[in-house]
Amino acid sequence: MTLALRAFPKPRQFTHISADDEVLLRDFRESLALKTIWWNLALNDLRSRYRRTRLGPWWIVIGLGITLSSMSLLWATIFNLPWREFVPYMLVSLVTWNWIAGSITGACNIYVGEYSGLLKTTPLPPMVHAMRFVVLNFLTHLHNMTIPIGALIICGTIPSLGLVYWLPISTALVMINAFCFAIYLGIVGARLRDFSNLVGAVMAPMMLLTPVMWKVNMLGENSSIIYLNPFYHFITVVRAPFLGEAVPTISWVSVLVMTMINIGLASFCYRRYRKMLVFWL
Repeated sequence: MTLALRAFPKPRQFTHISADDEVLLRDFRESLALKTIWWNLALNDLRSRYRRTRLGPWWIVIGLGITLSSMSLLWATIFNLPWREFVPYMLVSLVTWNWIAGSITGACNIYVGEYSGLLKTTPLPPMVHAMRFVVLNFLTHLHNMTIPIGALIICGTIPSLGLVYWLPISTALVMINAFCFAIYLGIVGARLRDFSNLVGAVMAPMMLLTPVMWKVNMLGENSSIIYLNPFYHFITVVRAPFLGEAVPTISWVSVLVMTMINIGLASFCYRRYRKMLVFWL
């Protein structure tokens, strides 16, 4: 009986985690536990930008508000659209685009810029600096969001109650993707120093191809082509709750699928190139 049992192979164990996966999970847990560090570093980065100024980041908000409001009124006049409807639409779109585009273009340089010194001298996981970068961009975005909120109040646009539960979900999805961008774009940017210039060159025309300063219905019969633009879906899940509109199901599905893809890319790059990152700085 014993010999008969030995003839059969043991069932394969699927619970085994590779060494690279263990490093990935360990660094992620440690980075979350170090929330005091990356949170305070992000706050320090924000304060250092506006040190010795009385209004601090509100100077950027004031300047950006004047510029974007003027652009919105001009575009409403050019397209012959009601300004009470178009101005909030464009302001929410532009502020959201600045958040998403800044998370992508800035991610290419997080490991080769001021963070490189800390990577070389302190035993912190690289994920800590990715979280620091994401929090800094989010705090800047919160300041800038006062512009479209003010426009909504002036124009009399009242968001629906869906804003209460849909906006946190869309914000969390954008931040998760920004975190993934910071990991794998930062690693590629550390290895290829021209990569950030390439990303910046691509993002500039993408703003014109994304319905930020124009509406989808302006495309007429060709409006369905906009679904091929991934940035449209990210803009929509953030913009629609502010304007009291329902987010299309295709946008939710597209954002969730792209989030899973970004998590996979970030996990792969981190497992494979984490040890090489320091030698590329």
